[in-house]
Amino acid sequence: FLPLSSATHFPSLLQVGTSLNMATLRRHRSELLLSKEIPFGATEYFITSGYRALGSSPRDCLRSAFMFTNETLNFWTHFGPLLFCLAKFASLLSTHEHHPLHSQLYPLYAYAAGVSGVFALSSLAHLFNALSLRARDIWYCLDYGAVSLYGAGSSLAYYHFINPHLQVGMQNLNPIHTSFCSLLHTMFKPLSFLFACVCLTACCLSRRGCWKHRYLVRTLVFLLPQTLTLPVIAELTLYGKSIRKSLAGGLFIRHWGWLVLAGLFNITKIPERLKPGTFDIVGHSHQWFHVFTFLSIFDEILMMEHAMTTRPLPATLIDGLTPTSAIFASTVGFLAILAALMATFIAAFCRWFPPIFDDKKSL
Repeated sequence: FLPLSSATHFPSLLQVGTSLNMATLRRHRSELLLSKEIPFGATEYFITSGYRALGSSPRDCLRSAFMFTNETLNFWTHFGPLLFCLAKFASLLSTHEHHPLHSQLYPLYAYAAGVSGVFALSSLAHLFNALSLRARDIWYCLDYGAVSLYGAGSSLAYYHFINPHLQVGMQNLNPIHTSFCSLLHTMFKPLSFLFACVCLTACCLSRRGCWKHRYLVRTLVFLLPQTLTLPVIAELTLYGKSIRKSLAGGLFIRHWGWLVLAGLFNITKIPERLKPGTFDIVGHSHQWFHVFTFLSIFDEILMMEHAMTTRPLPATLIDGLTPTSAIFASTVGFLAILAALMATFIAAFCRWFPPIFDDKKSL
C-alpha cells in the first residue's frame, strides 16, 4: 500500500470552509480508501469508507487530524477532553487550600494521571494507527493499558476522597453493611491492582481472537473497576432520597448513566450497524462511546472536587476503622509501579504473541 504522499489524499478543513455541503463531503470521502481496499485487520465493523492508507508516515497521520477520515472525530473527541481535563485539574490545584505537595493531594495526582493517560493514549492510538498493522496493534494495546490504569487511578480517588467517609456513620448501619465496608476497605488496593491486570490481559487477548464477542468483553472488563464503588451505591440505597438529591449523589448516578450509554454504543455498534456507510465520518458508535466516556469522567471529576471541598479526610474514623494515610508511595507510587508493570507486559505480549493478520479476522 502506498503511503500518503500529498495533501490531495485528504481535504483540508481550512480549504473546505464554511460553505461545505453534503455533495462536497461525499466527494472528499471518495478520495479516501474503502474497507475492501485495505486488510480486514485494519477495518471496523460496518464502517465501509473513510480509511487512511496503511504505511502512512507520522506526518501524514498528524495532518489527517485536520481532514475528513473515519478516525478524525475519534481523535478529537478524546484530545479535546484531554486539554479540558488538564485545565480542570490545574484549576483544582490552584484553588485548593493545601500546599501542592500536601499528602491529601496525592490521590488527586494519581487520578489526574489516569484520566490524562486514557485520553492521551486513546488520541494517539486513533491518530497513528495507519502507520502499519503492527503499529496499530501496539497502539491499541497501549490504549487498553491506559484505560486499565485509569481504572486504578479512579479507584484510588474513590478510596481516599469518597469511600472512607461512608464509615463515619457506621454506628447507624446494619452489621452486614459494616462488615462489607470494612472488608472492602482492607481489600481496596489489592482489588484495584488485580482488576487493572485483568482488564489489560483480557483486552489484549481479545486482539488475538481469544474471544468471540470482543467488544462485549472489552466493555465488561472496562466496567470491572467500577465495582469498587459499591459502598457509594450502598450509601445511595440506605440513605435514600437525601443522598440521591445531593450534589454528590446526583453526579454519581449521572456518572453511571453515561457509562451505561457508552457501553451500549460500544457493544451494539449502533447506528452504523443499521445503515453501514452512512455514519463512517460523523456519528458512528465509537465517537458516541468517546463522548459518553468523557461525560462520565467529567462527572467523576466534579464528584472528587465536591468531596475535596466539603468532606476533607478525617484524621480518625469511628470504630477504629482508620484509612491508610494518603502518602506518596500508596498513591502516585502505586500507580507508577502499576504503569511500569503494564508497559512491560505490553512489550512482552506484542513481541511474543504477535497478531496473525489475514482477510478473515478484524481486530
